[in-house]
This record gives sequence, structure tokens and C-alpha cells, in this order.
Amino acid sequence: MVPKLEIWIICTLLFVANGTVNAQKEMGKSISVDTLSISLQDGSSLMLETFYYGDTLDEMCKTYGFVYPIIITQNVYFMVNDTVVKKRVLDCLPTHKHKYKNEEITIQTLPVFDIGVYEGADSCFYYLEGACFCCGVMCPEYLGIYKMDGTLLYEVIAAMDYEYCNGYKSLHDFCVREGVDINNSVQQRSNHKLFQHEN
Repeated sequence: MVPKLEIWIICTLLFVANGTVNAQKEMGKSISVDTLSISLQDGSSLMLETFYYGDTLDEMCKTYGFVYPIIITQNVYFMVNDTVVKKRVLDCLPTHKHKYKNEEITIQTLPVFDIGVYEGADSCFYYLEGACFCCGVMCPEYLGIYKMDGTLLYEVIAAMDYEYCNGYKSLHDFCVREGVDINNSVQQRSNHKLFQHEN
């Protein structure tokens, strides 16, 4: 039986100093973190962590579809009873170097902003979705699907020729074999309010 879902969102703005983020802190830039979480009644949970500057780039970039904020990096945590069992740095997502406060920094140009749960025939699956919101059909979009324990099952960045299938032939094959309808998620939560777009 698929566990009943209890979903909550935790959106906090904190000052952090951690790893690569700490190096950019030393450049005199204030870094914030936003967390977005989903929890199941059986104690399993997923958290998306987003490090960012609450600011705009020195100059607009066609490969970056947001005016605000500047995304540095994102991590995803898979937990059981509030204990992290797996962490993944989303380093598969594209990055570019841009000017910020007259210095060159590396930013993530395709942020993940939706997390949710798909209900399959025998189990549930976490998913992550994102896009860079540039113009045209070649604008990259991201989808990642995971088991509850954090095992990556399927991942694709559309328009960038990247696909990871982990034994499945395609996204369609995953949906057929697991009994998943990706257009009908059990629950979805978004930190999309964090982003502002160019008019």
C-alpha cells in the first residue's frame, strides 16, 4: 500500500558558509539558503536546498532566464526519521561564469524549483523538476526521478542531449514498468516564488 502523504514546506532564509559557498562568502557576498521539503507518513522525506545571492547579475545573460535571484548551487537530501541517508549535489545541471559585483562567479543556470511524489503500482517515487526559462524550444528543462532511498532511476535535461536511464529504455519505459503517470503527481511543492523573470 502506498503510504499516506503529509507534506510541508520549509522556506527559510539563512546566512551560510559551507564548502564552495564559503569561498564565495570570503569574496564579501551575502549568501542565503532556501529549503523545500516533502515528508511521508512512514518517516521518509526529501529536502531541496538552494544556495543563492539575493541580487541580480551585473549584466543580463541570454542563458539565464531569471532577473532574481542568482543561484549558486543546489543539493537534495533523502532522509528517514530526520536522518540523512543520501545527499546529492545537483552538479549535472549546467553552469556558467558571469560577472557579479565586478568579479567572475560560477552560477547554476538551470534551477530546480519543483519537488513532488509520483504514485506507482507498487511504490512511490520522488521527482525534481526545473528549467532555465530562456526563450524558444531549445530552452533546457530538467526532470529527475528517484526511489525513496535516493537511488536515481531516471534523469534528463531536455535540449542538452543528456539522459540517464538506470536500466530503463526511456522515460516511457519507466512509466509503463512502474505504473507511473508523470502528468498526475500525488503531491507537488514549489519554491518558484523565489524567482523573478525579466518582463
